[in-house]
Parts: sequence; structure tokens; C-alpha cells
Amino acid sequence: MASPIALNTGKRSAVNAYWDHVCEQRQSIINTPIRSMREIAGLPFLIEFPDQKTAASISLPFPESDKTSAAFSITIWDSKTSPISPKWTAEDLLEKGAIAGFEDNDYPMVYDIGARSLSIASLPSREAIYWTHDLCSIPYWEKGSFLRNLLHFGLPIENRRLVHAAAVGTEEGGVLIVGKGGAGKTTTALSCLDTRLSYLSDDYCALSNDGTPFAHQVFTSAKVSAESAKRLSLPFSANSGEKEVIDIQRLFPEKLISSFPLKAILFPTIGKGEKARIVPANRSAVLQELAASTIFQLPGKNNDTLPFLAAIVRKLPCFRLHLSQDMRENGNFLEHWIAHDC
Repeated sequence: MASPIALNTGKRSAVNAYWDHVCEQRQSIINTPIRSMREIAGLPFLIEFPDQKTAASISLPFPESDKTSAAFSITIWDSKTSPISPKWTAEDLLEKGAIAGFEDNDYPMVYDIGARSLSIASLPSREAIYWTHDLCSIPYWEKGSFLRNLLHFGLPIENRRLVHAAAVGTEEGGVLIVGKGGAGKTTTALSCLDTRLSYLSDDYCALSNDGTPFAHQVFTSAKVSAESAKRLSLPFSANSGEKEVIDIQRLFPEKLISSFPLKAILFPTIGKGEKARIVPANRSAVLQELAASTIFQLPGKNNDTLPFLAAIVRKLPCFRLHLSQDMRENGNFLEHWIAHDC
């Protein structure tokens, strides 16, 4: 496959050379960048835009941080502000957005042809660049987990892993809610907004395992369907039949929590009864649900993801959560169970 630009790679990989080229372009066009420090998975991330207009194009789903030094920095561009315009087509792409001939563990890069976005990171320098065709027209699935691929690349440097799971709890501890799309993670997490439990995530969060497994908040938003929004009395304006991203930080700032120790893992099942209930679950089945959805949705080979998740699952009790048709009943049930039985 031909590169979209002429690169003099020398002894560098094609991705390393492409990274250097993009960085040269960045230095030539960004004169007065707009910078914002954000907290992601308990870590300070520096988010940089080329100008104020670009910064105003998207609402970042991460809380502000008062830290002055960053663990990682990400520059965000679109075609209006960047001379870099990826030309790769579907024929150039490998599994999960990898680009043939552009593979380097130190410089991970993926191109999402559906969202028209490029994510490239330099792990040695802890920097990354996100480019999309138009920040104002990002599809909801990209907006709801914004910069997901870059966070997947960068968080392991700080001994954290991005996982496909919801989480609710308190400072004393909470639960991880796992399962593939449609299993009930979002509705279960959002049903806790009317309880004393705090909201950490509905779709993606970060995990660490330095002795005690911890869940860390990544996104302060949630993706909901019209039906779930109606049943939970949440605002919803989309009329396209697609899900909509709602800003939990704006609507329920008091309900957010940045991290907590994990007490258990729950695997929800959509029930038919009026009452929610919990029964023990097989650890292998829970691990399969958590690992399969995480590895399937995130780029790269993820060779170390399964051992990381397996180590966490071995430390925690696992349960199957049979959900009630009454969403508020589910939240009340979880509040009591986490406080008294977990």
C-alpha cells in the first residue's frame, strides 16, 4: 500500500516517520493553541486545540483538572485546521482500523473509516494526535467515547486499562457491570441516579490492579436510547432513531465519582419479573463477557488484556443480576445490595 504522503523513513518505521511528519505540520500551523487540562482515569491529560473555534466545536466528556503537569497530551484537529488529510480507503485497512504497512507498537495508529477519524500516538513521548474530517459532525458513537482509541493506547503506561463496562458505587466501593452491547449496562448504571449510589460509567471505564482492583471514571457522559431516556425521565432530543449522548456532568454533577475500589462484578440479564435479584455466576463466564466485548471493540492485538482482566476477575466475587422491568427498582435494589450484601 502506498503512503498518502511521501515519507523518508530511513531506519524508522513507516508510522514513526508519519508521526514525525504530522508533528512538523503541527508546529507550522499552531501558533496560539488552546489548552485544557482534563482528568481521565484519575490522570491529568493535556488536551490541545489549534484555535478557539476548533475548541468550541466539541464538548469534552472529561472533567477539568487542576494539575499543572500532564501524564499524556493529545492534540485535536479537523480538516478545517489541519493540512493533514488521511487518504486511506477500506482496501488499505486491516482488522479494527489498523493500516497495512503502518504498524509499530511504540506508535500505534488506527483509522476509523466510518467516523473519518485518525488516532496516532507516540508512546515514548506520551503524546497523541486525533484528526477527524469535521468535529461538528462526529457520529454519536464517536462522541460518546471520544478519544477512546488513544486512551486505550496511552493508559497502560500508567498501569490502567480501558474496559467495556459500566460501574456504580460509593467511595467505600462499587460494582463493575459487564456484558456486550444491549446487555443492560447503561440502563442499570443510569437507574442508580435516583439512589445514594454514584455514577462512574455506563459503557467504558478504566481499571487498575495495584493490589486492590479499582475502577476509574473516563467519560462523564452516557449513550441512551429514546426508550431508556423516557423510562428514566432523562432529556432526549434525537429523532433519527439513534442513541443520544447525554452530559451527566452537566445534568447530575453531584452524582459523579472519579474512582472506587471494586467489591464485585455483575453480569446483567434483562428479566421479566417485577423484582431484581442476584445469584452467583461462574467466573469464567463473566471473564468471557468482559474480555470478549473489550477486546472486540478496542484496536490492536491486545495480547496483555486477557491476563490483566483475568487477574481482576480472580480477586472479585461474580454475580448474575436479573433485572426488573422497573428500572427504578433496579437502582434501589443495587443500592441496598451494595451497602448490605456485597
